[in-house]
Amino acid sequence: MAKLNIVRTSAPQQSHGVGAVPVARDKFLSAETLTTSAASQVNAEAIVSPDEFWMITASGGNVWLAFDVAPVAAVDTGLLLLDGSSVTLAGTPGHKLAVIDG
Repeated sequence: MAKLNIVRTSAPQQSHGVGAVPVARDKFLSAETLTTSAASQVNAEAIVSPDEFWMITASGGNVWLAFDVAPVAAVDTGLLLLDGSSVTLAGTPGHKLAVIDG
């Protein structure tokens, strides 16, 4: 049983030329922490616009992630997030995140 912290945020459009790296706004659109289990769970908030992204951190165990309109996480499928690690991913409008213990 792990905890998964999920932050949904956005990055402003940048006009500083090619190769500019977007930086997250300090005002999060949503944030939640799920206690994971052997059953797939889905987060509460979907990505709304193309400039949004996920910042996700696993704590207390490895987890498997899946992303879709109605995602279902399964062991050995999708993205493995190791205990203590974080990942930042661009979101697809309408998609949510599902998680299961790994």
